[in-house]
Amino acid sequence: MRTEPETISVTELRERTREILENAHFRGRRYVVERAGREMAVILGVDEYRRLLVTWGQQQAQRG
Repeated sequence: MRTEPETISVTELRERTREILENAHFRGRRYVVERAGREMAVILGVDEYRRLLVTWGQQQAQRG
């Protein structure tokens, strides 16, 4: 399931870590983590991360 990422704060991540990680892994949810209004990190499931790496590698190979 592909959805737009949900923006969460570092505090929210701290309070809901297990739920957020399970949502990313099992439900395909994505999160952008912010601190003081600045984007700090992205959380997504490992399967999606691996697909992104393959896609990125293919794009790099096409560029030469």
